[in-house]
Order: sequence, then C-alpha cells, then structure tokens
Amino acid sequence: MHFHLPKPLHGWRQFLGEVGIIVIGVLIALAAEQAVESAHLRSETNALRASMHDELADDLGRWEVMHSQQPCLENWLSKLSAWSDSAPPGARWPIQSGGPNFFHAHVSTWELARGSAAVAGMPLRERDQLADLYQVLEYAELDGRQVSADWQTAFLLAAAGGADNRRALPLAVMKARLSVDQLMADYASLTPRFAALGIHRNYRGVSLSGGAKRCVPSATR
Repeated sequence: MHFHLPKPLHGWRQFLGEVGIIVIGVLIALAAEQAVESAHLRSETNALRASMHDELADDLGRWEVMHSQQPCLENWLSKLSAWSDSAPPGARWPIQSGGPNFFHAHVSTWELARGSAAVAGMPLRERDQLADLYQVLEYAELDGRQVSADWQTAFLLAAAGGADNRRALPLAVMKARLSVDQLMADYASLTPRFAALGIHRNYRGVSLSGGAKRCVPSATR
C-alpha cells in the first residue's frame, strides 16, 4: 500500500516560504517582547540603584556626624575618669541629659528590594558591594547602641553615688572607651565601602556641628 502526502495548493516551495515568514514573524515578536522586558528591567534597576544611593547618602551623612563626636566623647570620658580618681567619697557627678548623638541606619530600601529582579539585574560585583555595605551598617548600628548604653551606665553610676557604684565606675568608663573605639573602627571600615560605590554624603536632617555639640553633658563643672 502506498501513501501519498497531500500537495500544497500552490506547491511546496510557496508553502515553505509562507511557513518561513510565519516563523520569522514569531521570532521578531518574541525578540521585541524580550527587548521591552529588558528595557523595563534596566529602568527598574536604575531606579532602585538611585533609591539605594540616596538612602546610603543619608546613612553616610549620619556616620559623619557620629564620627565627628569622637573628640567630644573621649574628652568627657577623660573628665569622668579624672573625677572618679580625685573626687571625695560620697561625691556625685551632677545629673546630665547629654550623651552621644546616635542615628539609626536607613536600610529599608535594601530590605524591600534585595530579592527583586531589579537587584538581580545589577552586575554581580555591585550586588556584592551593596550587600556587604548594608550588612556592615547593621553591625555598626549595634555598636552605636552599645556606645549609648555604656555611656549612660558610666555617667549614671557617677551620678548615683555610693561606694559600690564608685568602685564600678572605672570599669564602666573603660567599657565606654572601648565602645567608642569600636564605633570609630566601624567608621574606618565603612568609609572605603561607601567610596567604592560612589556614595556621596548627604547631611539631610542632621547637623555636623550640632551633632558634635550635643555629645556634651548639659551640666558643667
């Protein structure tokens, strides 16, 4: 038994030509769709990059303010240490309301976007740099909270009076010094990471000189 394939109405050559035109049209449509998707992803990636750079510029400005407080913080801890060594028994350090001017890091843009396709559209090196910087910022914020806690502990011990508190004061001052040193080490670690991403500081909402001044306790002696 022989089978005969039906012949196209206008011949095989014309049929294949028509099929080829259809295939090319489909390929062009798919390429156009891919181009639109790629353009959309690039637009989202650029917008996300700009948003993160804006967020990080604020963070860098806050870190500049905190870093500017180092001489002031060390000066007051030195005064507290000298007072601890020389003040008569029963003396109390006057209550004060000042302290380190600590700012929280802004990381919300990264938290919301790090699993998005827009982040995936960035070069691998840039993604790694951003992830590294934001992670160090989180660690540094914990160190900043420790500075505030150790500072308050030291000055409250001095203000509370009492023999036990006075004996605990030198260790509290030492811990506060170490916390300040760690915060300054964080700053030294963060600075090149900001620079590698081309982040320029923004002091929006903060004051460099005011931040340094606010570290000074309000009561003087």
